[in-house]
Amino acid sequence: MKAVETPEIKAQIKKYKKWLESATLFPYTFKWNDSEYYYVYYKRTGSRAGILILDLYAQVVSRDEAEKIAVMVGNYNSIVAEGTDKLSRDKARPIWPIQNMMALLDQLEPECSSFPSFLEIQEDWHSFRQSLQTIYTGQQRLQEIYDEMQQVDDTVHEKRNYTLTPEDVEQMRKLMREWQRTMYAEGRKQLESLPLVRRIRTFLNQHHNQVDLQVRSTVGQLLQLIKKYLDPDSLKKLRRSLSGFEKDEHGQPVTFAPGERGIEQMMKMYERRAEFDLKRVFIDGLRNE
Repeated sequence: MKAVETPEIKAQIKKYKKWLESATLFPYTFKWNDSEYYYVYYKRTGSRAGILILDLYAQVVSRDEAEKIAVMVGNYNSIVAEGTDKLSRDKARPIWPIQNMMALLDQLEPECSSFPSFLEIQEDWHSFRQSLQTIYTGQQRLQEIYDEMQQVDDTVHEKRNYTLTPEDVEQMRKLMREWQRTMYAEGRKQLESLPLVRRIRTFLNQHHNQVDLQVRSTVGQLLQLIKKYLDPDSLKKLRRSLSGFEKDEHGQPVTFAPGERGIEQMMKMYERRAEFDLKRVFIDGLRNE
């Protein structure tokens, strides 16, 4: 049910509030083990300062019980905030250059394969096409993840009248993990494709004036898109983005293996970082005794 600040709840919030802090009662109640709980968070000058968990009778629950609730509710809040902000930007990245490059590669392959030197870059050609497909599919999935996150939150708000459950939290965590994996996999695919894309560019430049006049402009279109794909400023931003994934729980850089193995290593590290951050933010700041 939707949380309402009763006089009893207000008194407890005031009791645990410290100097220069503001306090907010989270609008959901959290239903767990047939009981419901209130979640209060305190801020000081814009940053989180503490958390208090109360039961429906406005009583402060035990520390052990409060830790579990604070982590689940706080984690849910964080994911919703990130989804509204960061994921909404990630999913909106333009996908048309990827679509166009895939179409142009398919269109040009019959013509380009007539040159003997195409055998030298044929594997690159197909690998690049596969990389583009991975990026394209990933971007489509980001939109689906965003929509699914919205559906979970809408269910909590509208169908359950502001009642959050552990199942909602776990569904959000699952979507969050998939979002992180998708973003990292897309970035890795692009970086790993750079050497072969440069070889394809060299091939196209060498044969640009030798292809049939009807497809010469198509080669030019593909070269323009490849130029954007290899843009130094864009690649710098991409590397900076990936470096955010390639850190341990203390913020120290780590190196992952190439390919799928490296993505799995990143996800294991992501779980470690997430667990570390949840403890640091939601358990260490808990005011239940």
